[in-house]
Amino acid sequence: MWTKTLLERSTDGWKLTRRMYVQFDELELLDDRCAKCDFCMESCPKEALSFEMVAGERKQLAIDTEKCVFCGICVAACVYHALTLRTNNEDVIPVVEKKVFPLIVQEGLVQVLQEEAAKKCPTCHICVAQCPQQAISLKFVDGIPQILVDYSKCAGCRSCAVNCPVGIITTQPAFEGTLEINLEQAQQFGQQLVEICPMECFGISDDGELTHDQSACTFCGACIHIPEAPDDMIIIKRTSMREVPGFSSGVIEEIHKKLLSMEATSTE
Repeated sequence: MWTKTLLERSTDGWKLTRRMYVQFDELELLDDRCAKCDFCMESCPKEALSFEMVAGERKQLAIDTEKCVFCGICVAACVYHALTLRTNNEDVIPVVEKKVFPLIVQEGLVQVLQEEAAKKCPTCHICVAQCPQQAISLKFVDGIPQILVDYSKCAGCRSCAVNCPVGIITTQPAFEGTLEINLEQAQQFGQQLVEICPMECFGISDDGELTHDQSACTFCGACIHIPEAPDDMIIIKRTSMREVPGFSSGVIEEIHKKLLSMEATSTE
């Protein structure tokens, strides 16, 4: 079978294309959406993904063109929607369609009680302001407030629900877990932590102290990759993953082995 694979790089990221007789595949990375975490790397069954390193710092996500088979697992695992896969110009994720791997983030993860919103929403815009992915918007239809979720941006955190003052938003986070941080050690890396966390969990107070709010944490692991930081400065453990219907226990077990902490890999 005739196949031609080409990797094209740009200032926005890269695009890996595979052209066959009757099929044209495109795997694309949008670098400004990439959190430089571990989800795609840990999920890839071919170990085709890695990060370009400069002075101990993760730069752009790199792909081994000879290993990639365009299965789409990296796309399904990326909660930040940095990767897309198209076949013959149509968005597709083969492993999701074939029930081999679930979408880690999907519609329904964030639910808005629209009837309650019409009655109780104070139109404070707190949910909009607190969403680190700009996935929430507030609109008025015939004078009635509606809270809308853009699932192409939603990363599956719980920030909107935690910050809603009237409780009309509910969430089912993609992952549950724990994050242990040694704030004394982390203080000297404060600005780097602020810049690297895609969910804006870290901040610098007016008196220069590092602050941390775990309410929006997706447990992606981006924060543990600060150059020269102690290995035990931040410890992340993903303890459970949101149940996704339609997948066999064997499939879920394998996904747990890849994405959950070692002590939490049992499906029982």
